[in-house]
Amino acid sequence: MCYDYKPYAREIILNDSYGGFGFSDDFAEFIKQKHGKAFYQLTDERTDPIIISSLKEFGLEKASGEYSELTIRSIPPYLCATIIEYDGLESLHLQFPWKELAIALYMNHPDAPLLIAVKEGKISGIETGKIIISE
Repeated sequence: MCYDYKPYAREIILNDSYGGFGFSDDFAEFIKQKHGKAFYQLTDERTDPIIISSLKEFGLEKASGEYSELTIRSIPPYLCATIIEYDGLESLHLQFPWKELAIALYMNHPDAPLLIAVKEGKISGIETGKIIISE
């Protein structure tokens, strides 16, 4: 699954060991008591700010499921993230959303975040393919 680019940095939860992504029962109960919601009621458990802040508060080790070792990684602004998984061990693949930029350029949509970022100088190097993102 590709986590859509956003014009701001964000965080994502990954599993950093073989076995598989999962939360502990204690953490699931903590989320329910603290926020009055079960995981399935939240937008996306991997990038949901409520879950990420709760993970930091609860502790990654205690929040990790039986066969998981959860970690939090950052996704820079304007990059699309894809989770690559092998036997439960996950890594993050980051890429620039070229297709979305091409569509925005073709449509010349003035409110497109990628076009605004290029015009404001937040994204440079497009002509060489060596993207530089500044905040």
